[in-house]
This record gives sequence, C-alpha cells and structure tokens, in this order.
Amino acid sequence: PTRDYLTSWGPMKSSAQPSTSSPAQSRESQESAGTASETLQFIDFICLSGAPEKVGYSLLERLNPLINPNVSTATHAFEVEVLIHAHYCFLIASDMGGVDHVLDLIRKRVTVYVREKEYKLLVRLITGTKEYTRLKYLMNLLIRHDCFELLLSKHAVIDQESIRELKVALYHFLKDEYPEDMNKMKMVLLRFGMYREYAQMIHDKAIDKLNSVLPLKALSPPVCNALIEVIDRLLDAADNYQKSRALNVAQECYEQVELITLQLERPDTIYIGLERSQVQRLLIYLPDFHRSLTLARAYKLNSVSDWVEPVYCQVIENGNFDYFTEFTGEVKLGLQFYVEVVQRWKLSTARQKTSIAHLRQFLNFIPDYILRYQLAKDLEPLLADFVQQLEHDMPYLITFCKTNR
Repeated sequence: PTRDYLTSWGPMKSSAQPSTSSPAQSRESQESAGTASETLQFIDFICLSGAPEKVGYSLLERLNPLINPNVSTATHAFEVEVLIHAHYCFLIASDMGGVDHVLDLIRKRVTVYVREKEYKLLVRLITGTKEYTRLKYLMNLLIRHDCFELLLSKHAVIDQESIRELKVALYHFLKDEYPEDMNKMKMVLLRFGMYREYAQMIHDKAIDKLNSVLPLKALSPPVCNALIEVIDRLLDAADNYQKSRALNVAQECYEQVELITLQLERPDTIYIGLERSQVQRLLIYLPDFHRSLTLARAYKLNSVSDWVEPVYCQVIENGNFDYFTEFTGEVKLGLQFYVEVVQRWKLSTARQKTSIAHLRQFLNFIPDYILRYQLAKDLEPLLADFVQQLEHDMPYLITFCKTNR
C-alpha cells in the first residue's frame, strides 16, 4: 500500500521529468508542493500505515532519481518536499538515524539550491523540518545572500504554533549569532509583534550608550551627540513598551529622557550618573522646582519625606514660595509633611527673622486649622502674634485644644 500511494503521488510523478514550465509556473509548483501534505492527507496516511519509518525510507528511495544536476529548478521544489515528508516520518517513528540521514542529504543538496538562487527552498526546509538549531547554517546562508527577509514572509508558516516556534527560534538565533545586528533583530521582533522584547533590546542599547559617556565631566560635542542618540533610543523603547502594555517601564524611559534633556539644556551642572546622596544634596540647592522634580522622578525619590529638606531650604530659609506652590500642585501632601518641616526648623540653630517670617507664611498653607494652631502654639513665644490672630479669628480652637489635650 505504501508504494501504491507513493506511485500515485501526482507531484512526485511529474517531478521525475525535466520541467519546461515558466518561472511563474515554477513558483506556483513550489507553492502547491508546499501544501502537498494537506491535499493528499499525508499525515493521516502515515498514521494508518503503522510503519512511518518505512514510508520515510520509501520516500528517500524515490528521491534518488531526482538528485540530478541536470534537472530544472522546478524539480528541486518537489525534492525539498520529499525531504520534509521523510523527515516527518522518521521523527514520529523516533528513528533518529533516519532524521540524521535526511539532514545529511539536505546539507549535500543546499549548494545546488543556492547556486540556482532558490532561496525560498532554504526557507521551506527550515520551516518544514523545524530543525532550527541543526539547520542554523541555512539561516546564515540566507543572511549571506541578503534573503533573510524570506523567513519573515507571512506565507513562511501559517498556523499559530509554527509561528510561535519560528519567532522564538529566529530571536535566539540572532541574539546568539548576530548580537550587534539591530536591524535584523528589529525586523524579526516587529514582524511577530514582540514589542516588549524589542523595547528591552533598544532600552539596553540606550543604557550601554549612556554608560559609555559616564562619569560625565563636560558636554563636548561627541558627548552631546551620544546623549541625543540615547534620547532617541529611549523614546523608541518607550513607544514599544506602551504597545506591549508595559506602562511602568515606558514611564521610566520618559523620565530618563527628561533628565538627559535637562542635562543638555543646562550643561553647567551635572545631572546624570549621580549617586542617591548626590541627588539629595543637589535637590536642596535647586531653586527651580520642575528641575528638582525631573531629578527626583529619574532617580526614584518617590517618598514625600525626600522633599522635607529641599522644601525647608527653599521655602523656610530662602522664602521661595513659588517653589512651594508648584510643589503642592505636583505632590500630594499629608499633614505629616508639615509637621516634619516644622520639626526640621526646630533643629536649626540659625533662626533669622526672615526665616521666622517664612515659617509663619508656611503655616498658612496647612489646610487643617487645628494642626496649624497646634504647631504655632508649640513655637511660642516666637509666633505669639500668629497664635493670637488664630485665636481671635477662630476662638473655638482654644476650647478644642484644651478639651483634647
């Protein structure tokens, strides 16, 4: 029954004769050969045969007359299909010797396909056998002949499982063999919608580029160009992180972009490549709140307590209430923050008249009148007039505080 089936296999019968078809007809023959297993229900047949390895060897026997350097390239397509089907037979029969024999035949025939520029046949062998590791040399050949894109064709594989296997195989192949070829990796990742992996690759490249100019000493033209390149990569990474719904990482990229932009706009101060302690010291002396906010976000100073010292220095000591107005518009404050700032003032040994006036003005920002009164009361006699004014305007504060003492 096996031989009867093989004899009746239409494409194989016609492939024994040299073809006189046109190139367009040859391409159509190759495409029809690619679906031969579906049209002839090949898988069902070998399962019914009960001896898939025998089917495999029978296929290879019929392959012998096809391996002839004088036949046309149309026959090569049928030859490839025979090899793929034989490989499948040996694979399900767990006949590793047969599998090795097929792969050895493929290696011997590849030079013929390449000479005839039948690069689609290399793709068919790779995707048909799914021997992505052992046929890695075929991928190298495709790259060498600028035909790697053929592996990314929508018709290379169709079913979802095969697509998943192919994209993983190509990803690891390029990562291991061509780690610096970002263009090909980009093609693969974007072709298969692997936005998170692409974003991570670009992100890593951006960090590597940034580290190459650290520690930063001066913004020379080469350093500026490098930082601009880092910004471009971070924006690209952020865009693709968003496509993969990795919104937190995308936000981190945008924060780094703002930091590097700040560095380019204000080269007189070093903002990038700082230690946490350096950032905290810098925050204290920056009068521009938005610059401070850019720093804090980029370096993950997310606690409200991180702002106690900067607010004390800028607002209480320097009277920079524009800073504090912008600060309250961006940072959600609890009442404890006001308590901590006042406590910081109590620790200060230099209490100038101006700082006392600034403290009085600061207390007016406290939304809770009771806390405002209690903090001012604790600072008597320095703020005696402030306490008297509160008691005059809101006499209930005296009764409330005495009751809850």
